[in-house]
Amino acid sequence: MKRQNNGIIEYQKNKRNDTMSRIDEAYEYLSTTHQPISKSSLSRESGISRVTLNKPEITEYLKKYPESVSYTHLTLPTSDLV
Repeated sequence: MKRQNNGIIEYQKNKRNDTMSRIDEAYEYLSTTHQPISKSSLSRESGISRVTLNKPEITEYLKKYPESVSYTHLTLPTSDLV
């Protein structure tokens, strides 16, 4: 197996950071405009494909948000249901 070039590793790291930054911006926009937050809406607002949003490292990254990101609807925290 060949070892990856350091330039390629750096490029991939920068692309991943850019993707996560775009997700943050889209999430913030959807949250402040009180729109449903789903992978579809994040994809639409950020310009990132849904395939990319389903990658394991991105799915793990999305877990950092207080509200879980769903596929079809906004999931409210249980404290809001009372």
